[in-house]
Formats: sequence, structure tokens, C-alpha cells
Amino acid sequence: MAAEAKFGGTGFLLTPDGYIVTSLHLVQDAKQLQVVNNGFGYDVDVVQSDKTCDMALLKIRDSSFETYSGVPYRLYSGLAQMGQTVFTLGYPRADLVFSEGSISALTGYNDDTASYQISVPLNPGNSGGPLFDRYGNIVGIISGKQSRTDAAALP
Repeated sequence: MAAEAKFGGTGFLLTPDGYIVTSLHLVQDAKQLQVVNNGFGYDVDVVQSDKTCDMALLKIRDSSFETYSGVPYRLYSGLAQMGQTVFTLGYPRADLVFSEGSISALTGYNDDTASYQISVPLNPGNSGGPLFDRYGNIVGIISGKQSRTDAAALP
């Protein structure tokens, strides 16, 4: 019998009816998934994934979930700017953690033009969380921390 494993990470609600975005590496080998919000756990399924971008789209399938009237943020459709202030909200521990920094490069690891490098303190558990601009728009998703670089991640 396999032991139950519990992993932590962050995700965010994309639509009021229960679609959530997170990092694929958090959920890809899981047999059962559950998200927790305000102390309530909800069963979810992976409905779409992209290994190249390390992203997963989840859907809450729990009958106890009540849809929200709306989400309090938007996805930013433009390009971020070098030096732009950004912040994260995530769950690297049991309670919500705020971290702030800036876009430090307009390309990510190995000059990846589909990602940014940021100078924001991150911890395990921030993966899958949103990266916000100063107006509360989502400009990226935290996908991982480079092991040889301190205070930089690839949203």
C-alpha cells in the first residue's frame, strides 16, 4: 500500500466557476488532487496541461463548491517592463505570504523569451502562484526557482 503524500503549492482561481491555474510539476503525478481555500478542501481534476510551460488547468469538481461572483484580478495582456515592481501572494507555509521585487530580466532561464526573471524572494510552495503588477493584474505565474540563483524565479 502506497503512503499518502501531501505536497503544497499555490494556484489561483481563473474563473468564478472553479477553474484554477497552477504549475504542472505540482500535480502531474498525483492520483488524487485537492485544493484548500479558507479551510475548505475541494476535489479537483486536471483538465489541461502544458509540460513546456509547466502549467496545469484544474477544475473543481466538488459539489460543495459555490461559484464566486467574480475574480478580483485580471490577466495582463501586455509585456512587463524591466525594473517593473511586481509582487506575489502564495503559500510556501500554512498562511499567506506576500513578497515584492521587480522584473530583473525580460527573458528567463537560458534566454527563454516566454518567461521573465524576477528578483522576488521565493520559497518552495510559491510555485503555481500568480505574479502581480502594482495594479493587481497577473503578469506571470511562478514556475520554479533556479537552484544556482538566489532571489530569482521564472514566472
